[in-house]
Amino acid sequence: MTLFFDFDGTIVDVSERYYQLHLHCLSDASKAIAKDTYWSLKRDNVKEDVIIATHYPQEEFARYEAERMKHIEDPDFMKHDRLIP
Repeated sequence: MTLFFDFDGTIVDVSERYYQLHLHCLSDASKAIAKDTYWSLKRDNVKEDVIIATHYPQEEFARYEAERMKHIEDPDFMKHDRLIP
């Protein structure tokens, strides 16, 4: 028997990691949206490319997404995770 556990959002609050990663992947973070706005969109199932389209060239999304996937489980970003009480 194989069991899979999805800790993100059920046991572990990953919101800060994902937001910090989002900022890291932007070439111009001065145009970044606020964390609460970012997470409101994420909870509404807005895709990442739509979220960044307001402040990042759409044609550069492939670079953004490659950078995001490269670092999404990087310990430097995972240190932002917190257990949900």
